[in-house]
Amino acid sequence: MLKKHFLSILYIIYWSITNLSNWSLAEELNNYNPVVNNIIHTVDPHYSSGSSESTNYLSSFESSHDIAGVLSAVINSSYNLNSSLANYSLANLAHPIDILQGNSILAVHNDQLLTPAESIAVKQILSDNDQSLILNNLGQAIGGNFNSNLLPNNLNNILIPQGVSLIVNQTNFETNNALVNYGDIVYNNASHSDFSLTVPNLLINESNAMLSASGNLTISTGVLINEGSIYTTNNLNINTNNAFNTGILESGLGNINFADNLSNNSTINILGSPNSIIEANNSSINITNNTNPVNSQTDLIHNNYLSRDLNITDINGSINAMVNKVTGLININAQSSHFNTSSSTMYIGDTKVQGDPTYVNTAGDIILAGSITTGGSSLAILASGSISGSSSIDTSSTGARSGSVTIISGLGTSVTGGGINSSTIPNPATQASTTVLITFSGSSSGYTGGSINLPNTTINTSDTQSSSDAGWVTIIALGASGLDSAGSINIGNISAIGTANNGIVTIIGSGNIQVSSINTNGSVSGGGSVSIYDAYPNASSLQVITTGDMIGSATANTSDLTNGTITVTGSITTSNVN
Repeated sequence: MLKKHFLSILYIIYWSITNLSNWSLAEELNNYNPVVNNIIHTVDPHYSSGSSESTNYLSSFESSHDIAGVLSAVINSSYNLNSSLANYSLANLAHPIDILQGNSILAVHNDQLLTPAESIAVKQILSDNDQSLILNNLGQAIGGNFNSNLLPNNLNNILIPQGVSLIVNQTNFETNNALVNYGDIVYNNASHSDFSLTVPNLLINESNAMLSASGNLTISTGVLINEGSIYTTNNLNINTNNAFNTGILESGLGNINFADNLSNNSTINILGSPNSIIEANNSSINITNNTNPVNSQTDLIHNNYLSRDLNITDINGSINAMVNKVTGLININAQSSHFNTSSSTMYIGDTKVQGDPTYVNTAGDIILAGSITTGGSSLAILASGSISGSSSIDTSSTGARSGSVTIISGLGTSVTGGGINSSTIPNPATQASTTVLITFSGSSSGYTGGSINLPNTTINTSDTQSSSDAGWVTIIALGASGLDSAGSINIGNISAIGTANNGIVTIIGSGNIQVSSINTNGSVSGGGSVSIYDAYPNASSLQVITTGDMIGSATANTSDLTNGTITVTGSITTSNVN
C-alpha cells in the first residue's frame, strides 16, 4: 500500500544499480548494493518489487530522475576520488611535481594521466606545498582532507571516499548532477554562517558519513538519501520532494524545514526506518508542500521526529503519516490528514483541514492541546492509552451533513489495522479507502485501559444549513482486566443539532462518567438520541475508514454493567435518553 509507494522509489535505485553493465569500475557495485538493499529491507523485509500497484510509479520515477544514469555518471566522473582509473591530466606544469602515493613518491609530469585523487594531491602541492590528501598505491584517496577551492567551478559529479574530508569554504557549493559522500563534508567559513549545497539530481550521504555546518545549512536536491549524519548548528533547510533517511538529520539550535523542490511534482515523500531520527529538540520541524495542484500530497513513513513541535502544511492536498516516535506538538493545515504514530504520548495541536482527519497512537496516550476544525468532515481519535487535554472540536458544516466525532481510548492491541507496519491510510496510487479495524471483546479482556479526560473540551457536530444532518458523537473509554475504573470519562459540552436529523450521542465507559451538557434537540424530531452506559462495548468490531467516519455502531454490553457512576453537571436536551 502506501509503504510500497515509497519503496518503489528505492527499488528504482536498487534496480538501476544491479542492472548496469557499462560501469568502468565494477568494484563500486558492491558498495551500493548493500546500501540500498538495507534501506529496502529495514522498512519491509517482505517487499515485492514486482507489485502491480507500483508499476506506473516506478516507470514515472525512473524516467524523470534517471537514477541509473546519475549513478553511472558519478562512478565514471573525473572526481570519483575512489577511482583507480587514470583519466585526468593537468596541463602547464612547469616542472615535475612529487606527490606521496602509498609508500612511494610519484613524480607527475605535464599532461600525465592521473587518477582524480592524484590530481587533487598535485593541486595541493602547487597551492601551498603541502599534501593533506592521503593516497594508496593505486592512486585512490583513503584519508586526509582537501579544500573545495581545488575543484572546478563547473563540477558535474563527485564521490568522496570513506576517511576523506572535503573542507568547503564557499557559501554555495554546487554540482550539476550528483554527489555521493562516504567521508565527511565540513563547511568551514568564519565570515559567513550560511551554507547552501545544491545537487540537482541525487545526493547520497552514506552510512558513517557526515555532512556538517556551523550555521544555517540549506540542501536542495531531487533525491536525498541519508544513511549517515547531517548536522548543523542552526536551521537545517531541506528542499526536496524525495528524502530517504535511515540515519540522523539534526539541528542543534534551530529548526528543520522540509519543502518541495520541484514545482511540477505535487508529492513530498519523507521515508525512514524505525530507528532513524529527525531531530530539532529545541525548536520546530516544519514540512511544507507549496505546490499548486489541488491533489498534492505529503507522505511520511517511519522516522522518529524529535522536536518541540511538528508543523505540516499542505493546503492543497492530503497528509498521510505512519511514523514512529513524535515528541512535539503536531499542528496540521491541509485538505485532509491521516496520522498514525507509535509514541508514548501523541500531542495534537491545531488542526485545520477540510476533510477526514484521523489520528491513531498505537503505543500510548493522546493529549489534545489545540483547536480541531474539519469544515464538516468526520474526525477519529484513537489511542491505545488515555486521551486528555483541552480542545475545541468543530466538525460543523453549512452543507448537506456535518462530520461525526469518534474518540476511543484504552484500545491496546485491539487496533488491528493501526500498527506501524500496517496499511491504515490510503494507497496514493489508487486512493482506495483502507480502514482501521477496532475489535471489542464485550468485557475487559484484551485492553490496556485508558481514560478520556476532556472536561474543558467542547464538541460541535451541528449543521445549520436547511434540511441537513448533524454528525454523530461516539465516545468510548475501555478499562483493563481487573481495573474497570481505568475506563473513566470526563467530557465537556456536546452539541449535535441538525436541521434534518439531529446527531446521535453514544458514551460508553467502564469507569466513572461525567458529562457537562449534551444538546441534540434541534428544530426537527429525527435522530437525536443520547445513550450513556457504565459498561464495556458489546463484542463486535468497528471500521474507521480514511474519511474519519465509523462503519457500524458501538452498543453497550448491558448484561455486564460495571460499578462506576454517571454524573451530568449540566443538562441533557434531547427527545430520547438511554
